[in-house]
Amino acid sequence: MLRRPLERRRLLDALDESAARTLLLRAPAGFGKTTLARQWTADRRGWVWVTLRQADRDVATLARDLADAFAAAAEASSESFDEFLAAVSSPTGDAQLVAATLADTIACSGVGGLVLDDYHLLVGAEGAEELIETVVDRTTLRLCLASRVRPTWVTARTILYGDVNELGAEELCLTDVEAAEILAGLPRTQVSEIQAQAEG
Repeated sequence: MLRRPLERRRLLDALDESAARTLLLRAPAGFGKTTLARQWTADRRGWVWVTLRQADRDVATLARDLADAFAAAAEASSESFDEFLAAVSSPTGDAQLVAATLADTIACSGVGGLVLDDYHLLVGAEGAEELIETVVDRTTLRLCLASRVRPTWVTARTILYGDVNELGAEELCLTDVEAAEILAGLPRTQVSEIQAQAEG
């Protein structure tokens, strides 16, 4: 029998209480970042979910995927954005222009939040990250990122000033109580061994 994923109330509460526009869930694979983001946005209206791909390192591909996602959420067409994108000679070189136009498209959609899962796939792709940063700067969109590494535009300053709220591996680690709940039925010593082996 399949069990429902554990609802980690302490983490959901931390996200609920955060006033930061950008929420960053940053840890290696296996720490439950995607599950947490899904649980937190499950009952929230006006959020768009995009699972990033390696292909999204390309500015045009990323912009088109985002435009399509927002158009679908607004039950609208992204045709006009596609036409604009086709007319741009170098989307990577004109990442700022593409981002500004995408920001206008997003603003018209009425959507208030965006989840970007597997954000680490974009890290190091300068044009793609510039596009995301510009969209954040030019909209009132709230962002929830699930990533193995920190985006290049998220700095100690943005975290210190409260623009970004980061939950790292230390916070995302299972507590003893959470581990025991997941592994209910196993001897306590075995639970401790599994928890130590999995490093949280």
